Amino acid sequence: MDKATSHTFTNLNRSAAYVYTVHAETTFGIGENSTTSVTIARFFAQVRNLRARIGNNYTMTIQWDAPSGIDTKDIKVFGNP
Repeated sequence: MDKATSHTFTNLNRSAAYVYTVHAETTFGIGENSTTSVTIARFFAQVRNLRARIGNNYTMTIQWDAPSGIDTKDIKVFGNP
């Protein structure tokens, strides 16, 4: 019997929702289920905290923070659609 308190799932699909249910089996019996869900992002590396500032002479500056959970070396370019 496994007493680990975590498990890593690999090869999950993009744009998919997953539901996980876990219970404990003790010497007193089987405990109630605990359930959680997670949805894998459709797009990876979404920038964070996008903001705009109006400047002088009819200018606008936009700024953003790099995506979380990805190494800077893996970002090829920031662009707009």
